[in-house]
Amino acid sequence: GYAAIGISHVRELRCSPQAGEIEIVDTLEGKLADEAEIFFHFAPDIHLTRGPAVNDWVATRPGSDKKLMLHMDAAWGFECFRGSTNPILGWYSAVLEEKTPAVTLRGLARHSAARGCVTRIAITEQGRAK
Repeated sequence: GYAAIGISHVRELRCSPQAGEIEIVDTLEGKLADEAEIFFHFAPDIHLTRGPAVNDWVATRPGSDKKLMLHMDAAWGFECFRGSTNPILGWYSAVLEEKTPAVTLRGLARHSAARGCVTRIAITEQGRAK
């Protein structure tokens, strides 16, 4: 996908069972533009809210006592979309010609920050901080 435009994307996943975390390290190399985007897509029944810190997000599902804590790279700006038409983001389609609003978290970085993004994810119980 990216090779045709002179860019290489490498994604490294690091799992830490002791800490109960997964770390995702995305690295871009090559001739980069001044900005880059990254997207995290969620199922239609997931609710996404801001977490306790500026770069934190919390994903929950009705009926579950689990929550997904996402700590996003501080060099990136993130915003949440659900059923947006401008830009067209935050949609899920199980079948052709049907769409359901769903959460998409979009990250945007400019200049040197666009070379990489580190995301930490932890699964915790509702009401308990990780």
